[in-house]
Amino acid sequence: MMKTLISKTGWILLLTALFCACFIPLEDMPAVCTAAYAEMVPETPDEDPPANEADGSKIESVTIRWTTTDTDGIEENLLLSTTQTGKLRMEYLLSIQLSGMHDYAPGDVTITIPSKVWHGRKMITGENGELVGTVDPGKLLGTVQLPLPAAPSTRADFNWQIINDEYVLTNTRTLDAASIASFEIAITNIHPLDIPDMSICDPISVHCEVINSLG
Repeated sequence: MMKTLISKTGWILLLTALFCACFIPLEDMPAVCTAAYAEMVPETPDEDPPANEADGSKIESVTIRWTTTDTDGIEENLLLSTTQTGKLRMEYLLSIQLSGMHDYAPGDVTITIPSKVWHGRKMITGENGELVGTVDPGKLLGTVQLPLPAAPSTRADFNWQIINDEYVLTNTRTLDAASIASFEIAITNIHPLDIPDMSICDPISVHCEVINSLG
């Protein structure tokens, strides 16, 4: 039987780039000329009732927390500010906790995360004929970096593969019935100038699924 737990993290992007002030030296530009703001959203439990747990198998928790140092010191949020136009890097720690009386065989545990959550910009004509940057739903940006080998490698406890444009992490070795697995995940290649000001990116939704000893 299957059982799942889903948690969500929403990311809100606040970007202000002084394109018209390109003649101003970068060191003279305001420290907040480019900023990325990510807001944690409370975990969302399953709406469906839990699957049969007759063998004691259970997903105790799925959690996400930021590990990138931010600029405002607020733990619940991630705020990145820079005077540079270089690409941004954001890291979060994904952890799962399992329990039960039976070990989990290879392939019994899968974790799914999105491959891209940031959208690029497109230019449209505003009400007064000016060009305005807005979100382009069809232009996805960014690269996910995982501390795991790609399938079919078994060099680590988990490997990854891309299925339906999502990263699917699968255990390659037997996991103890009571296990904790953590992954430091990075989102890179996010260029502030490529993203519309004040846009909101897609949520990071983590889906964890296990197969118990009853199949």
